[in-house]
Amino acid sequence: MSATSEAEGGHFDALDDAKINKFQLKIMFVSGMGFFTDAYDLFVIGIVVALLKTQWSLSTGQVSWINSATLLASAVGAIAFGRVADILGRKRIYGYEVLILAFGAIASAFAPNYTFLLIARVILGIGIGGDYPVSATIMSEYSGKQTRGRMVGLVFAMQGAGLIVGPLVASLLLGSGVSNNLTWRILLGLGAIPGLAVFYLRRQIHETPRFAMAGGAADEAQAAISHATGTSDAAPKSAEESKAKHPQTALEGFVVLAKSRRMLLWLIGTAGAWALLDFCYYGNTISTPEILKLLNPHASLLHNTLVQLGIFAVFAVPGYIVAILLLDKTGRKSIQILGFGMMGLMFLLIGIIPSVTTVAVQFILLYGISYFFTEFGPNTTTFIYPAEIFPVEVRTTGHGISAGAGKMGAFAGAFLFPVMLASSLGIRGAEIISGVVALAGLVLTLALLPEPKGKTLEQLSAEAYAPPELKLEAATLWHTASSLESTARRTAAPRCAGHWPRRRRIPARSRRCSPGRCRSCRSPVPSTGTSWRRHPRTSWSRPSARSCLRRACRCGRWSQRATPPSPWSRRRRTPTCWCSASGGGRRSPGCCWARSARAQRPPPPALSSW
Repeated sequence: MSATSEAEGGHFDALDDAKINKFQLKIMFVSGMGFFTDAYDLFVIGIVVALLKTQWSLSTGQVSWINSATLLASAVGAIAFGRVADILGRKRIYGYEVLILAFGAIASAFAPNYTFLLIARVILGIGIGGDYPVSATIMSEYSGKQTRGRMVGLVFAMQGAGLIVGPLVASLLLGSGVSNNLTWRILLGLGAIPGLAVFYLRRQIHETPRFAMAGGAADEAQAAISHATGTSDAAPKSAEESKAKHPQTALEGFVVLAKSRRMLLWLIGTAGAWALLDFCYYGNTISTPEILKLLNPHASLLHNTLVQLGIFAVFAVPGYIVAILLLDKTGRKSIQILGFGMMGLMFLLIGIIPSVTTVAVQFILLYGISYFFTEFGPNTTTFIYPAEIFPVEVRTTGHGISAGAGKMGAFAGAFLFPVMLASSLGIRGAEIISGVVALAGLVLTLALLPEPKGKTLEQLSAEAYAPPELKLEAATLWHTASSLESTARRTAAPRCAGHWPRRRRIPARSRRCSPGRCRSCRSPVPSTGTSWRRHPRTSWSRPSARSCLRRACRCGRWSQRATPPSPWSRRRRTPTCWCSASGGGRRSPGCCWARSARAQRPPPPALSSW
């Protein structure tokens, strides 16, 4: 698959312009159940560990491994499922990851000892990690360009529901008088219900139109678009597997990401920002019961659970809501920068000001504000970014790598936070480290990530595949026109028959120029040819009067005739190309094609032609 696999953006105009409808809301609900389970488990594992610490006499190292084993396994699941989804398709594997998730949750509930529980948590983590790239990409590829951030954000915002349901269930069980042994088993077992509830619905979702179109199943893609936009009452046959085929090897997607400098930088940006965020977020969230216990050693577990519920309800959930409302208005990058900045500031204030860790109100206020800007910030945007900016053939691969890096950061945070809290660093030292990590995420976002707001997935793919010398603003035009220009450039590419200047050597990057464009319709039109000759009194080459010819356009009009140069000046230190290959008579240094190894193949259009 090449860069032109998504070039025909016209196929997806109806989908890109579609508003939020029932079909998209169904996709959002079905996709979000995995993240509900992720957030639910993220909270309840802290309660479970607090109960098991005395029941099983767990050491600090064992507590760290129970907290973090699921996250480490999630990294493996995200990378593996992300790559498989780019090879076999989104639909072919969608739904099976929640079965793995449910099996791990049920096995955790029946764990007889520490080792069995640890293995069950690893299985649960593989299912949770596998859900990240597939669910995000399916929602992204079914959404319109003006509502894509909101819809993918709604999928991830199901975490907010899990953060509320988890403490509610835990509070009810802890206050009902149920034994501790039964309480933690019920808490872990309930995590299997959301995944099992949506398994059938996930299997009924049709293959995404963009993957089907790129894989050669055009009829299937058009049927899916018609169903998604509501222009067809007949649903596609969901029982049949997609006919789209992407002949790729297991390593090919990783090679594509590594060979493209722009995509590699984007991948470093998405993966690095996600890892830095999750170090702070998961480390603090999973260890919140321990943090609250250090603040108030005499408080009961039920009291600390209700305090954590209040923090989530007052600060975290509104953060999700504000993010969903503003993602498609202010953009992903600005929200992520603001979120990282405010997170770093709050964590540093907690660590630097001594009274914050002694006065509960001050701590809860700053801690809660950090949660608000985590949700209205990188916790949402890091999930959306890789589902948008990577091309279709490596979209779930890029998202899987980014999510895997995030889970590795979460593993480090969840593993190290109990150790830091138990050491001389305490709460203040742990929060200072979190603040520095958050500010590093801000710098990474500023340096490496683009702004995908308001662009179609095809335009973002064009930017990913554009030559490095093209600016991103022109990359979309280049990619859209590439299919129209390919035939013309092969049959009538400009050629120069003159000689290179003797006294100066033109760098290779200056030897390229492009066919011109019609001034009426802006369509690319080929040059009709050029002829060159040596000036008798200088070493510079210049075109003859016959070299500037018109170009024909399919709209029936002529582009501007290139103007011959002014009288030749010996003071000019750079030879000037006035041939029709230089873009409608615009000056460009040197003869673009003379004695060039690239003269036998069509070059990409230069920025001057746009």
